[in-house]
Amino acid sequence: MADFPVPEIEETTPKIERLLIYPYPDLTKLWVRIDLSPFSKYPNVEATLYAPEGRRLSEFNIIENRDFNISVTLHLRSEPQEGETYRLEVTLSRDNEILAQETKSFPMVFVEPGEEAARPKPPGPGPLYI
Repeated sequence: MADFPVPEIEETTPKIERLLIYPYPDLTKLWVRIDLSPFSKYPNVEATLYAPEGRRLSEFNIIENRDFNISVTLHLRSEPQEGETYRLEVTLSRDNEILAQETKSFPMVFVEPGEEAARPKPPGPGPLYI
């Protein structure tokens, strides 16, 4: 659980504050880290991974998530395409209402956590991480 107090009444809508994606060295799994803003009512978290050609590759759902910091290992369901650009879509929702959405494209390349500057950037504008 979080190290800071949970508000009894939400002053703002919960949001995704940070999304990190790190392929494991064998490229068959991803470490996904999602940091959320404080909330008082538990949101649902849904994440879907898409292959370079747009095919849905893997997903996870957390119903009534209680943590502000989520760490998940996501397994790929097919042979990884090293160097190709994959996409992860994350949705935060509650009571059939979408609260926040983030989409991140990333190259399927192993980089030690904390060494993001060494990772090749995916095509297109924008940062790899938020």
